[in-house]
Amino acid sequence: MRWKYPKGEGVGAFVNFGLPPMEQKFIMKTDRGEKEITVLEYFQNQQGSPITKQALPTVNIGFIKTPIWIPAEFLTIEPNQVCRKTELNSTERGRLVNFSVKRPGFNAKLVEGEGANILGISGLAKANFRKNIGIEIACEPLKIPASFMATPKMLYKRNDSVAISPQASWNLTNGSGGLRKFRESVHAIVGFIKIGKAPLNDKFKRKTDQVKSVFESHGIQVSRQDSPMKYMSVNDRQSQQLHIDPRIREMFSNHLQNLLAEIVKGLKTGNGSRFIFMVLPNDKDSWIYAFAKRVADRVVGVHTVSTTEENFLSIGGRHASIMSNVASKANAKLGGINHFLDQKCIPGKLRDPRTGRFSTMIVGADVSHSRPNSAQGTPSINAVVATVDDNLGFYPGSMRLQRKNSEAIFYRDGVADSQYEAVRIGEIPQIKKACADFAEAKKLPSYMPKVTFVICSKRHKKRFYPVNPKDTCPRSEGSFKCGLLVSNYITSRCQPEFYLQSHYALKGTAIPAHYIVLLNEIGLTHEEIFKFTNNICYVFPRATKAVSYATPAYMADLMCARGQLYIKEYLDGHTNLDCNFPPKSRGTSDLNYATNIAQLMEKDHRYGWILPVQLRDGDDAWRKPWSKSLAESMFYL
Repeated sequence: MRWKYPKGEGVGAFVNFGLPPMEQKFIMKTDRGEKEITVLEYFQNQQGSPITKQALPTVNIGFIKTPIWIPAEFLTIEPNQVCRKTELNSTERGRLVNFSVKRPGFNAKLVEGEGANILGISGLAKANFRKNIGIEIACEPLKIPASFMATPKMLYKRNDSVAISPQASWNLTNGSGGLRKFRESVHAIVGFIKIGKAPLNDKFKRKTDQVKSVFESHGIQVSRQDSPMKYMSVNDRQSQQLHIDPRIREMFSNHLQNLLAEIVKGLKTGNGSRFIFMVLPNDKDSWIYAFAKRVADRVVGVHTVSTTEENFLSIGGRHASIMSNVASKANAKLGGINHFLDQKCIPGKLRDPRTGRFSTMIVGADVSHSRPNSAQGTPSINAVVATVDDNLGFYPGSMRLQRKNSEAIFYRDGVADSQYEAVRIGEIPQIKKACADFAEAKKLPSYMPKVTFVICSKRHKKRFYPVNPKDTCPRSEGSFKCGLLVSNYITSRCQPEFYLQSHYALKGTAIPAHYIVLLNEIGLTHEEIFKFTNNICYVFPRATKAVSYATPAYMADLMCARGQLYIKEYLDGHTNLDCNFPPKSRGTSDLNYATNIAQLMEKDHRYGWILPVQLRDGDDAWRKPWSKSLAESMFYL
């Protein structure tokens, strides 16, 4: 960023935002020692540069520990830079995607033409390689064989099957024009809260009745009591201050906590699960969303579903399906099952031989890491989810062992190519030890489930383009049909490995998921692993389509994302915090420092990971960073 004012000019890097100039203070050295001064006072008195836009935040162009605060009006952003540190809002992300997305065929031609020229492997350079080194480099893509996985059979209530489109999706409308009933529906008692600029009105209240009607159409039994409704006013300036001022964040959290508590108090107890429907601003402010979920999950302990005001007001209009998707999410969060996989689509080795029902525990695990601009020492977040029934669609956010004779399949995300062996010799033995400890504690000497361990990832550079137009998915701009499987030629000979494109790409080139089987004690054949992995991409609870990689790993990723909301200030690299991390000691490695910070956050409630009440309850307290009232649920969905 370039800064310029009457007495100075220079270039610096953006670090983070601060408070407005009249509030942001720093220590200035003078001939008489040090004194605290505001940025406004400094620029007006020391630099002779009056600040006209005092509502804008200051910007740190120094370092986290030694900030240099410059008023925003004196800064311009240098052109042609890669944006690595700044978190984009939803509008900016959408514009970035629309600008950068390219059709698959266009990308392929870029690689063959411009890409080969940049690498110096085309034309005369290509001939020189052959002449001088004896190597000939082909610029055209490698042609390899592939196959397609069959679409599984998905069922709703009373084994109502759905027609799955070539885009690996289906809708919630049945043949008679009504809405499909979920496989297992819940009883619900709902309250509403609107956060934004415009207060509640009669139209909003009418829409709440329509929400209940949509839910009931899917089989969710909604209490017809008068739903409590609350409104929380948040304007643009307050939203901006929420990003940078810890005092505003605390006021926002306390006010929201009181409103949610009042709603919960107004929800009559009885035969039903309580949840709150949140209507959030249209700009999808990440801080408002983060604090809304944080307060609901951790302090009030109530399930929530959220949507934007625009989507909420569109109920009954051209976006009617949006509310069906919200109903799917609410039903799954409260313990219901939306849809399930036909048991015939599951390999026999994973089913109970007596009942024919699925009897294997499916586990998803993921790790999310801090960002380049996060506070130094911000720890990674680990999440593990696991099925506890035979529907493959219910993944509570805690791991449990299921049956004495069950097997377990692990889908592990968040593993780099160089870490496979570390997982093999580190994590898998820990899983075995956990099973042995459980067997010893429960006095089950013969308990040792067979484990199949699969790593999945989408962070790779392999892309596939169809040679035959018949293999192109309709309305996909040139990507392959869903279910594409590549399991040879470009895969390892040392361990089972395959690429699977289970989903439909809305834009650009579809990126297949990459799977590596590190352990297969269950003894599944390659074909059974391929088929089962593709099929479980269809059981993602809140979607009526196949997702891009195995549902268990996807669910673990969502849980990591929820955990990141709890420490958002540290992840975003804010310095205006009530409790900053202690400085890193000389000689301490980054890994040990992050480990020490993680241990500190689990013991000190001031860092926001654990609540004071959890520490007061002693060693046997609920130690997870969400309320115990949300235990054994998919609150994070």
